[in-house]
Amino acid sequence: MRDILVIEEHSFPHPWGAEVFLDELSQDTGFLEALCQRRGRHVAAVLGFCCLRRLHDEMHILKIATHPEARRQGHGAELLDHAISLAQKAGCRALVLEVRKSNRAAINLYEKHGFQQVGVRKDYYADNGEDAMVMTCAL
Repeated sequence: MRDILVIEEHSFPHPWGAEVFLDELSQDTGFLEALCQRRGRHVAAVLGFCCLRRLHDEMHILKIATHPEARRQGHGAELLDHAISLAQKAGCRALVLEVRKSNRAAINLYEKHGFQQVGVRKDYYADNGEDAMVMTCAL
């Protein structure tokens, strides 16, 4: 959990604490997936993570982030591919997420994976009042 919290701190203006992640995981519908670099049998580093929640026939991506030193190396795409696979195996019909309208790198990644904008949440982000794009990917 420590490595995930480090990535969280470097990735979000209002990072979650361990208790929020643990609360998500205490739900039957919560998932926390980590992408790890291994040395033999041991985890050498956590490169990124994805936190998801299943709601009926949809899987919602609550958080997806990579370590600052591991960015621009395809790890975000790998995490997103894994989230899509997990949602398909769970029988979901779609993946849903919110993303800052200014986060072009993330939006481009999502679009490459088949996500489309379906709406806007006005003033969604508390730190600066920025709007969020709501994006979905049909499975």
